[in-house]
Amino acid sequence: MTVPNRFNDIEALGQLLQVTLQSVVGTFESARIDVPVRRYIAYGSVVADCEQLTVQLAQLYPGLPGADPSQVARCNGPRTAVLIVQLFRCAPVASGPRGQGAPTSEAISESTLRTVRDVWLMLDSAGAIDAAGWNTGVIAEVSPIDMSGGYIGVSMTLTLTVP
Repeated sequence: MTVPNRFNDIEALGQLLQVTLQSVVGTFESARIDVPVRRYIAYGSVVADCEQLTVQLAQLYPGLPGADPSQVARCNGPRTAVLIVQLFRCAPVASGPRGQGAPTSEAISESTLRTVRDVWLMLDSAGAIDAAGWNTGVIAEVSPIDMSGGYIGVSMTLTLTVP
């Protein structure tokens, strides 16, 4: 799905969120890496209560990516969106009281390698997302999300022009 090229279309931002989600899924599927079945777009933060892939709107400002959003910019020109793409997966955890039943070193290493693949593919997906829009380039960085509640994740902050 390609986003039509048009400035200041009220639907463009929502379409960008959907295209971003589809592009990330497509990148993982092309590499034959499973993506959680639960996938959605959201406004603001999400709760990691299961394996899931989300795309969230974090910020929208007038001007091009990389510009200082606190500087004066024309409102009828390009707009920049900052999106957060997060992928959460189950992680090995202790199964008993006071750390009894700790996960094996093999389970921890396997989970780490899966997460490292997720980090790599998440960054790869930035190119597919850019290609679906104006192909003007993106600012992207991928960071770990510490384990919480039995889930570990990766988060990509993506700054790009809204087509």
